[in-house]
Amino acid sequence: MQSAKITHYLRLLATKEWPTFHDFLTSPYFNKSPDALRLFEVIRDHLLAQPEKNLSEEETALLIWPGQPFPRIKFRKLKSALLDLFLHFLAQEGLALEPGRKEILLLDQLIERQESRFFHQVYQDALQVVQTEERKGVIHFRNLFEIQREWARNGSTLAGRPEIEPLAQSLEALEKSFRLEKLMLGHALREIELVTGSSSQVEGMEAILNWVDQHPGLEPIFPVMACLYRMASQPQKDENFFRLTALLQQFSGQFSHSEAMDMYSGALNFCWRRINKGEEKWLAEVLALYQRLLETELLLENGKIHFLTFKNIVVAAALNDAWDWLESLLQDFKKRIQGDNHENALLYGKAILHFGRNEWPEAEKQLNLILQKVDDLFFGLDARNLLLKVYYETGNPVGMDSLLNSFRVYLDRHEHLSKAHKAHYHAFIRLFRRLINTPPHQKIRMQKLKRDIQVGKVSDRRWLKAKLDKLKT
Repeated sequence: MQSAKITHYLRLLATKEWPTFHDFLTSPYFNKSPDALRLFEVIRDHLLAQPEKNLSEEETALLIWPGQPFPRIKFRKLKSALLDLFLHFLAQEGLALEPGRKEILLLDQLIERQESRFFHQVYQDALQVVQTEERKGVIHFRNLFEIQREWARNGSTLAGRPEIEPLAQSLEALEKSFRLEKLMLGHALREIELVTGSSSQVEGMEAILNWVDQHPGLEPIFPVMACLYRMASQPQKDENFFRLTALLQQFSGQFSHSEAMDMYSGALNFCWRRINKGEEKWLAEVLALYQRLLETELLLENGKIHFLTFKNIVVAAALNDAWDWLESLLQDFKKRIQGDNHENALLYGKAILHFGRNEWPEAEKQLNLILQKVDDLFFGLDARNLLLKVYYETGNPVGMDSLLNSFRVYLDRHEHLSKAHKAHYHAFIRLFRRLINTPPHQKIRMQKLKRDIQVGKVSDRRWLKAKLDKLKT
């Protein structure tokens, strides 16, 4: 059952959501099968008590129908039924979380039934729900358009009130929704193109950007999305980044969680691209963005942070030599990291901190703990990467030679790792090997190594350069 689709989906629920789903299943309106409720209870109790142990289908069926032979077909139908109920539950939860969506569906139903007596009041209530919403993002304008469209198309006729204003408002809301959606999708396209190296022409984008510039009274999401599009289209122009961060500082509370995270992700991507080109002044901006995200709790879910996000913040702190701040972060979140690799994330953070403070034995200890049990490929790669540097700092030639060889084999063994990631780590291995094998008195080789470190797509460029500069002296 560990690999079953329904088990996978149930793991998506936070523990506090399980009682809500249980209540959903106990409702005879939604669920007509007591066995579906029992199957959920069995899976839930097993996930709480023994999350690592696999419960077979036969064992699960016995807990639902004690003493009966395993009914394979019946059991699989029951799994499908519970899965359908779960997806229905998710849709219900989404409906409750999106102001205006319920009202739009209600208007549709009233139109379908030709209800005219109270239609205008329902329309006004729906309009008020959306217009008074604090977060005016993409969904807000889409819902506003749909509500006004329903009145413009059908409501005025049903209510016996033919009006021009709702139609004009509907067209205005449609125009805003369209332009905002195009900015959002255009930004996503430009981000992908920066990664893949491709390019394409999008008609009408300049007109939309000019429209935003010419209407300074627009809702904040419009200048924000315009900045994001320009940042991805013009990755060397700094002013778009600083304009965006100023807007986010002032208005991020007006956007949904997912919208705000997409905006901050765009800002972070901009910084990392510049850092990868050797522009180290952007390191401070990355850390400032992460600190802002922690302050606003946008990175947190139920007070906890995902292990990969935590790891990224650790790396950002290390690149800024923010060791005291990193120590406080490790202390604050030592029991608040979530995900399968939460222990490795904390160990890696401790290793980074010890390394930054030149506490080599302690760093090596934490890294070896990761390598003894690591089941995440990237923790395995990054732990080896850092351990090589520990061996260098402690003057351990045997450890360096052995790890360089095993690191390369480890990389090649993982065929599913992308070419870009493999090239990234292989470049570090090659440059590291050249660093330890290039005599300082051979100036031509040293200069070539320095040039290759500077222009290569490699992690730890700053560390490699610092070690090379130290060799020269």
